[in-house]
Amino acid sequence: MDDFGTGYAFLSSLQAFPFDKIKIDRSFVSGVNSNAQSAAIVRTILSLGNALTLPVIAEGVETEDERIFLMTEGCPEIQGYLVGHPHPIALYEDVTNGLDADLNFLVKNMICKLLCASEQMSPASLETLPG
Repeated sequence: MDDFGTGYAFLSSLQAFPFDKIKIDRSFVSGVNSNAQSAAIVRTILSLGNALTLPVIAEGVETEDERIFLMTEGCPEIQGYLVGHPHPIALYEDVTNGLDADLNFLVKNMICKLLCASEQMSPASLETLPG
């Protein structure tokens, strides 16, 4: 659940939908060292995540002091400018080059395994699949 504690992302949502993690909104994180209420809210969200056995991630961590507070309170997963800045998409082209070919190969193999298991296709027929 993204931006927990703001907008529609609140307690009733935890019961209504299956979530695999809670993300603390940066508006709470940015005040943990200067605002007692923000610190209390972050601690409460961390306790809630612990009670529900959900990992909690803090968004918008920009200072070492915020990181230390979060680590001390039991939140080792963080996002924000302290750990990395966004980059232009062009920098990721090398990472994604060939992804379509790899994905196509995986899909063809999965189809072949399913069809071979049901004896509807022989392994030699893999090359006849489209793509």
